[in-house]
Amino acid sequence: MAADSARWLQFASGCFRGASGSPTSDQGRDRSGQVARLTKRAGETAEVRASEYFIWCDELPGFGVRIYPSGRRGYLVQYRSAGRSRRANIGFHGRLTADEARKEAMKLLGQVAKGGDPAEERATRRASLTVRELCDRYLAAAE
Repeated sequence: MAADSARWLQFASGCFRGASGSPTSDQGRDRSGQVARLTKRAGETAEVRASEYFIWCDELPGFGVRIYPSGRRGYLVQYRSAGRSRRANIGFHGRLTADEARKEAMKLLGQVAKGGDPAEERATRRASLTVRELCDRYLAAAE
């Protein structure tokens, strides 16, 4: 139990919260781009800038929304694993509500607290063979 608490504290203190610059409006945000609780309204009212930036939830460390120059908004989780800062995309605003994204972020952060690396697992899954590729290789080797 103490090891999990220590791991969580290491994770929470290691996130690069607020690295995106200051917002221009005063809608519950402080100067570092953090929002007390990331909500649908906070994500929708964020201004579009020339470069992408993040708004981080103050209630759930590591959970945030990325605002793209195109106006698109995507929820993500940022965490540290094996000394590296990693980001895992959750989904785009509109397809997911802020509450649904927060629940998914809690699941991903739970995996991180248990020693997992969701971004690495996803990359490994994508790079692995499909059943079709496996069958094609088997048939080619059998000939």
